[in-house]
Amino acid sequence: MSSSELQRSFRFVSGELVVKTADDYFEHHEKRGRNALVSYARAHPFGLKLAIFLKESETERCIWCDGDVLFFGDLSKRIEGFTKGRVLVAGRDWCHGYEPMLHAALDWDLTASPPVNAGFLLVEDFPYDEFGLEAKLAATQQGWGWYTEQTLVAYCMQRCSGVYWADSEMIISHEDCQEMVGNPERRGWRGRHYIAPYRDLFWRDSVAGTMRDFLCDRTRKTPESHTSGSKKTSTQMRDR
Repeated sequence: MSSSELQRSFRFVSGELVVKTADDYFEHHEKRGRNALVSYARAHPFGLKLAIFLKESETERCIWCDGDVLFFGDLSKRIEGFTKGRVLVAGRDWCHGYEPMLHAALDWDLTASPPVNAGFLLVEDFPYDEFGLEAKLAATQQGWGWYTEQTLVAYCMQRCSGVYWADSEMIISHEDCQEMVGNPERRGWRGRHYIAPYRDLFWRDSVAGTMRDFLCDRTRKTPESHTSGSKKTSTQMRDR
C-alpha cells in the first residue's frame, strides 16, 4: 500500500499519523553500519520488526504490537507508569521459543528464566549496539527465522533486567480453548496475545466482544423506548 492509501485507511485516527516505509528503516540502519540487521530485515518480516522497534526506541519510548493481539481494557496507566530511561517489557510465553544457532552464539542460557514473547513490547533504548548484537546476527545468518528477533529480545530482557507483563495485562494462555464462548473481560484480562496454537480464538473473542457491545448498546436504548411507549399507551387508554 502507498502512504496515501494508508493515510486514507487510518483516517479514523484522531492524532497525528506518520507513515514510514521499510526503506526508511533500511537507510537508518545502513548509516549506522548495521548491515547484518538490514539483511535480516530484507529477508524476513520479523527482521523488519526488529529494525522498526530498534530505530523508534532510539529516539522515544515506543510500543510494538503484533496483529494477533486483542485489548479488553486500558493499559495506558501501566505504560505511563515506567520511569524515564531504558525500558523493555515483554510477554511471558508458555514455552521457550528461541532460534537454536543464535541462542548458542549468545552464550547465555535463556531457558533459565521464564520464556519471553515479543508480540507486545514496550521499548526504549533497545541495547542492540551495547550488547554487540550486530556481530551475533552476522555470525548466525543461516539460522535466521521466526524466532531470531524474539531470541534477541529475551537476551536483552535478561541482561538489562527487563519486565514481564502481568497475566492480567497481557495473557498468553489456551486455558479456555474448549469453550464455545470466551469471556476475557470476566477473567480480568486487559489484553491477550493469540499465538499460533490457539489463534482461531482471536475470531471467537473478537466477534463475541462485538456482539456483546452491540447487545449492551441495544439494552441501554430499549428501556427508554419501552417506557415512552408505555406512557403513550396509558394516555391513549385514559382518553378513551
